[in-house]
Amino acid sequence: MARVIRLHWRLDFDVSYPYLDKRGTALKALSETVEGFWTTVGPATLPLSFAAEKVDQTSHTVFSWEMANLNGSLEWPTGIDIERVFENPEVRACDRIVKEALKIADVRFVNRAGIRLFCVEKFAKRQTGSAVERVAGLVAPAFREGLKETMGRTDDFAVIYEGSSEDGLAYRIQMGPYLPKNPRMVFLRKWEELSQPLDENDLFFDIDIFEKTFSFSEHSLFRWGSTKVTKAANFIEFCAKNIR
Repeated sequence: MARVIRLHWRLDFDVSYPYLDKRGTALKALSETVEGFWTTVGPATLPLSFAAEKVDQTSHTVFSWEMANLNGSLEWPTGIDIERVFENPEVRACDRIVKEALKIADVRFVNRAGIRLFCVEKFAKRQTGSAVERVAGLVAPAFREGLKETMGRTDDFAVIYEGSSEDGLAYRIQMGPYLPKNPRMVFLRKWEELSQPLDENDLFFDIDIFEKTFSFSEHSLFRWGSTKVTKAANFIEFCAKNIR
């Protein structure tokens, strides 16, 4: 099963004047909605914004509350099962805080809601050939050989897939062979040896799914985001099974 090593989420909306009028209430909600959750919390470097951070041995969580957006990031050095992302206690805690923040900021419509998942996975079937060779095999052999003759050997290879679905979702996906550099490029913390088990994987995914201009009054981070994670999981499973 695919594992998520980092989840980034963001909700963009018009400038919230209720938030500007209730910054004391906002800071209290950020600090106390989930008691004892944050390692640090307080004013951020951006004007009129707050930031919070939770650091422990197995995860790193950050949260930002600004005039016109809420955003955050969660990461895990060995990853968590993609199908259980929204069962994770840190994710559920952020969901509770987002619900309270949206009430205080009186946000009913969002200009954009998005989640970005960085994931790792193994091929469904073990075969000869490196992950780079197998992913590069998605391109016609003649073109691949032409690239080699023109530029030299292939050390990495990526596929970028952009589009939209009938239900109004847009996405940008970058997929390629897993390389040890990948986690280091996306993690906010330096996990060093704690993240070494990730090197057993074959594929790396950067999946950005978003939706624009819609009512969020009936949603939550959990309710909106969980269905998008399912789409990402299905895409990863397809790739793991069908890359020869």
